[in-house]
Amino acid sequence: MKYKKLKYILYWLFYIIIYIINNKIFISYQNIIMNKLQETLNSAPIAAESSTLEKKTEETNTQLWNALERKNEEYYTDSLIREIKRLNPKVKIEADYDRWIMYSSVDIDKLVLPEGFYYNQKNGVTNKHRTKNWWYVSVSVKPIEEYNPDYL
Repeated sequence: MKYKKLKYILYWLFYIIIYIINNKIFISYQNIIMNKLQETLNSAPIAAESSTLEKKTEETNTQLWNALERKNEEYYTDSLIREIKRLNPKVKIEADYDRWIMYSSVDIDKLVLPEGFYYNQKNGVTNKHRTKNWWYVSVSVKPIEEYNPDYL
């Protein structure tokens, strides 16, 4: 009987010791996790990183969009000027592709323009209100006397 009581007491004592050790380990582990979490939040705020990433993504998208828009403008401007030259073979026409200016030896009223294009003072030669999509082309027209091939 004494042996049974001793066994029973030792069993509960062992159980209590295991329980206390387990709780201490759990509390230590919990403290470690909380400290690491606090360090992470203090050293690299998630919201700031997210905001920075969004800003960089927006800047990259803007740069890509601007590059696409510039290439489109260059292509359509070049195409428009080549077509005007083709339609007006006897007219001397020069172009400044960097500034989208066309220099002509005749007045704009005497130039034959491609179908769908017209001239106005504000936009120059354009198809702005006649295009089926929102990409349009505009080229200013100036007298050939103002052309300077050495302009940088």
